[in-house]
Amino acid sequence: MNRRLDPKTRKDELLDAAGQLFLKNGYRDTSVNSIVESIGVSKGTFYYYFDSKEDVLDGLVERLSEPIYEEIDEIVSRDSSTAIEKLNDIFAASRGIKLDRIDEVLRILKLIYRPENLRLLDRIETSTLDEIAPKIARVVRQGVGEGKLKTRYPQEVSRLIFSMGTDLNKKTAETLLNEDIEVDIDELARKYEAYENAIERILGAAEGSIVLLGEDDLDEFVSHLSKMKAGGN
Repeated sequence: MNRRLDPKTRKDELLDAAGQLFLKNGYRDTSVNSIVESIGVSKGTFYYYFDSKEDVLDGLVERLSEPIYEEIDEIVSRDSSTAIEKLNDIFAASRGIKLDRIDEVLRILKLIYRPENLRLLDRIETSTLDEIAPKIARVVRQGVGEGKLKTRYPQEVSRLIFSMGTDLNKKTAETLLNEDIEVDIDELARKYEAYENAIERILGAAEGSIVLLGEDDLDEFVSHLSKMKAGGN
């Protein structure tokens, strides 16, 4: 008999079970049957919350992204912050939430960057871009009005910044998740510094005004990854 759980708890239980099975057996070799059997619920329960396995993967990413979206909305709406402060607060909020849920982040990275899931990764990136770019554009327009940013194309450069970040994320994920590569923190830091510099140039911002990573963030991220590898997760 199925345990009676509130809808959010049941959905989270399905997401957790699916995420573990995706990583253990691979997305392609994980069936809906194996997901429901692992927690003792019916297929009807699964299809009440999800339309398909792809929908589950979307749900895993959405669960991680929602707190970031909410935080970004709050930052963008602040009347007391300058545009530069807002941009840096957005970067800080994103990395802070990810570090707070680092194990889940790394598991999702391992999942969505598998070759079999590239089509799903593209869909996730597109939906995230559509969600975040308009918020960044609003901040860029504020910065232009303040005279701290210099661009005639707020909407376009906001999407470009995100696209560049996506490329950086891919390179970072390839480095972090490749078991045969020893992570070079200095090299990773250099890549992020280059991205910061590129953002400043695209936005016409002062050099050194954009902070993508805190001093210890990359060390913490790599440390968690090493623990996961050691634990076989």
